[in-house]
Amino acid sequence: MKQKMALLKVTLCCAVLSACVLQVCGHVALTFPPARKYDLDFLDNSRTKPPCGMPRGSIKTTFMSGSTFTAHWHLAYAHRGGFSLRILDELERPVLDLTPRAAGSEFLRDDVT
Repeated sequence: MKQKMALLKVTLCCAVLSACVLQVCGHVALTFPPARKYDLDFLDNSRTKPPCGMPRGSIKTTFMSGSTFTAHWHLAYAHRGGFSLRILDELERPVLDLTPRAAGSEFLRDDVT
């Protein structure tokens, strides 16, 4: 009986931990160029629709072809979640990827920040 209870506890702990791991997703707020509509830092990829987690708004940033700019973003707290930042064109196609890629991953995950 004790073995069954111990096994049940271990199984329950593993199930809870697995559920927590599956729900952890990265989030980041793009500050420049400004985000589409709302300046939120909790738009994660598990609860929002791609490509940006929200529909287009009235905010639009235009760059001259060949010009340079510095992108700024805010990460609310240090974690090991992933993030991905891309500049899109008017048709929502990626023009510039601001996230370093490693081993074919879509998100940067190995940075402690």
